[in-house]
Amino acid sequence: MRQRAALLTFIAAGALPVFATITVTLVPNLAGPQPVGTSVTWTATVADSAAGAHDFRFTARRAGEPVRILRDFGTSNVWTWTHSSYEGDFILGVVVRNSVTKESAAATANYGLRTRLVTGLAAINPTRNPLVALFSGPPCLKPNSMRVRFRQPGAAESQTTGLVRCRTQAGIASPDLTSMNVYVAGMYPRTTYMMRWETVSPAGATVLVGAEHPFTTGALPPAVNVPTFTIKAPPPAGSEIQPVLIENYLNRGTSQVVTATDLLGRLLWYYDTAGASIDRTTADGTMLYRKRGATSREGIIAEIDLAGNQLVETNVARVSEQLVARGYRRIVNFSHEVRRIFNPGKPNDGFIVVIGGTDMISTVHQGGTPENPVDILGDEIIVLDQNLQLAWAWNPFQHLDVSRAAVLGEICTPTTICKPYTPGFTRANDWLHTNSVQYTPWDGNLIASLRSQDWVIKINYAGGAGDGRVLWRMGPDGDFSITTNGAGTSHDIGYPWFSHQHDAEFELRGATFGGRRVMTVYDNGNTRRARFNRAAHSRCQSFAVDEANRTVNLNINADTGVYAEALGSAQLLGNGNLNCTGGSLIPSTTTENDRAGAIQYHVEWPENTYRTLRMRDLYTPGTP
Repeated sequence: MRQRAALLTFIAAGALPVFATITVTLVPNLAGPQPVGTSVTWTATVADSAAGAHDFRFTARRAGEPVRILRDFGTSNVWTWTHSSYEGDFILGVVVRNSVTKESAAATANYGLRTRLVTGLAAINPTRNPLVALFSGPPCLKPNSMRVRFRQPGAAESQTTGLVRCRTQAGIASPDLTSMNVYVAGMYPRTTYMMRWETVSPAGATVLVGAEHPFTTGALPPAVNVPTFTIKAPPPAGSEIQPVLIENYLNRGTSQVVTATDLLGRLLWYYDTAGASIDRTTADGTMLYRKRGATSREGIIAEIDLAGNQLVETNVARVSEQLVARGYRRIVNFSHEVRRIFNPGKPNDGFIVVIGGTDMISTVHQGGTPENPVDILGDEIIVLDQNLQLAWAWNPFQHLDVSRAAVLGEICTPTTICKPYTPGFTRANDWLHTNSVQYTPWDGNLIASLRSQDWVIKINYAGGAGDGRVLWRMGPDGDFSITTNGAGTSHDIGYPWFSHQHDAEFELRGATFGGRRVMTVYDNGNTRRARFNRAAHSRCQSFAVDEANRTVNLNINADTGVYAEALGSAQLLGNGNLNCTGGSLIPSTTTENDRAGAIQYHVEWPENTYRTLRMRDLYTPGTP
């Protein structure tokens, strides 16, 4: 009764609560319809009677299909949308929210994309990347797929794009009569190619073939700064299985690029990342990257197509918001890894897994006391669904022994690459430094490389239903015993375990050989160098892993000839050799080492390099 009387007194006094009014409009820079593949910039304009910052979420859908989030809530009111798969009628949307009042508003706009076919026949158009073409072909029928075959005039050998599945209309089984559009990439600058479409049956047989059409690539823009290669040893026979090398440079500055070259260093593709780091390619011919910013809102992960158009994006602040709402720790950055889960036919196929930096202030662990607490840096592993929404997360402070400090006692300060995360701290313990994560499709779990612990661990993800417990720890003082049968007297064989490693990967989609799976790792060797051999080199290693019996055998222990204290990658190639990159060097180095560990191919460039990927083409991931 007292509450009711107070409310009546409040109303009688004329002090009615005031609710702000917020509205938003969404306008394109180009009137529709436009040809498929056109980049259209959408601007959201807010009218709000209340003060406060605004966040914007952009979405798109084709009529009759589900809404897809293109960019989750962030501060920019502008989004450039590029849909290159097929023409049709689309609905673009925006949601705006006021960070103070929590009010929101939404707006939509219809937009049409028209075909690029010419009187129903194939057409080829340039894109924003002068080395990439957009090939438009006629519709095709399920269950077949379409691809583009391209070659230089007079050449007997040709290349193909990835397969794109033929479609049915949304919601019904009738054939989709819209055009099939494919980016063609992997071509040299200023070179003419002949291109044709072809449809392929599920069994791999060619069904129909179109006529050839010419296309000439453009010149590299002057502002794009591509490093010069030095070939120390030419590629061996058999390297043509994976002739494309993707290099992810780290100190290009404002002209930073990621490049794809042939094994002689001739440019095939590039992306001007403006400070971003491309981590992985996908089975759809797209690429995922991270970009740090001055603030958490500016740190993003995104996906691009081969022409360099941004497809989806989210940011640290938005992901952190979702984590905190679900009871996890907030993150301050995205670090080291972002990749899509490749798991066809399963609910988590296409999910994104990313590493997020977090920390814990401790008065108990790693030297912390109530009088002098310590900032301990850790890493959350985060899984986002196809709509960029939090699906699952792993908090390391709940599942690992926080009292086990970094093996070499690494410390982060404001002047080092790693920095304390919590204001007021001038030092922080670099406890984990997680630098790679991979989904293991045979059991639905995740493996992660913990550099500062000298461990690779497996985490119970269970396809999204897991409780996050650590299933095993591999490395010194871990759960596996190690043998070196077949590794002979290779470099530092007396210290067979990796240390401060990068890029731990199970290869061949987890195929088993005598109950064992192949795992590769770039062994930077920091602990080995500190405790075993002061002149140690970094190694590229391949292990035969028996998870059931907790044993591993060191199959290949390749001496890379250099010591790279940080960065790097390792990859099993189709010819059985290893692709090995030592990144924290000037010049950085990539080698191909055979089964005996001997260097067969060696290239250098005057840049730090995070990791490299050897690929058959720009459509086939080296390691999904």
